[in-house]
Amino acid sequence: QVYWHIKTNFLDPNTPIFLHGTSSGTAVVVSALSQWDNRREERSDLASPSFVASISVTPGYDTSKALRPARFKFPYNDILSPMVKYHFVVQNEKLLRKYDSDAVDAVLKAKSLQDLVDAAAPFAGYQ
Repeated sequence: QVYWHIKTNFLDPNTPIFLHGTSSGTAVVVSALSQWDNRREERSDLASPSFVASISVTPGYDTSKALRPARFKFPYNDILSPMVKYHFVVQNEKLLRKYDSDAVDAVLKAKSLQDLVDAAAPFAGYQ
């Protein structure tokens, strides 16, 4: 209701809207996006809020499981995994291989964003 009130009464129809959550508010962002995605899939006759992007800062949940396919649903893993691999790894592959070639291989084989993040841990100094 707040979304539609702001969009209708305060914004130009072409104004991009971003969704932001901080600390425990990140759970609201993630839950809301999931519910709106489900609504789009199951009830296309119902309008759902639309955002250009969302960000969750200092999440109030276990980030070691947040990007698993069961929580980070289609199409996000399918779209973002190849983009993240290309942007961060493929474009820097020569440099990264000098640091840890096995980690590069693991990142490039990752099937989900969570697997990618886990495989990339050596680049942040973790095992």
